[in-house]
Amino acid sequence: MQRLIDANALNKKFEWLKNGQGLKDVLFLNGAQAVVDGMSTVEPKRGEWIHAVNKDFRTCSVCRIAMGMIEGEELSRFKFCPFCGADMRKEEKG
Repeated sequence: MQRLIDANALNKKFEWLKNGQGLKDVLFLNGAQAVVDGMSTVEPKRGEWIHAVNKDFRTCSVCRIAMGMIEGEELSRFKFCPFCGADMRKEEKG
């Protein structure tokens, strides 16, 4: 399964890691950053949980795969669909 990352967040982490490092480590991190920056991008998928089967199942609006919920389980803990990776967080306005 393809795994999407936030390249901007990763680059911030690289910059943070460079602080206090020796030249060899900084050069390595610069190379890693160049690889990340050179990767092709993928437009993130956005979806929402729909109640297609019954109250114990939620279905991803993108891949249409249903997921069973354990009693008392909070749907909010699933920020991404575990099957297709669609972002299930509410899009912030503004």
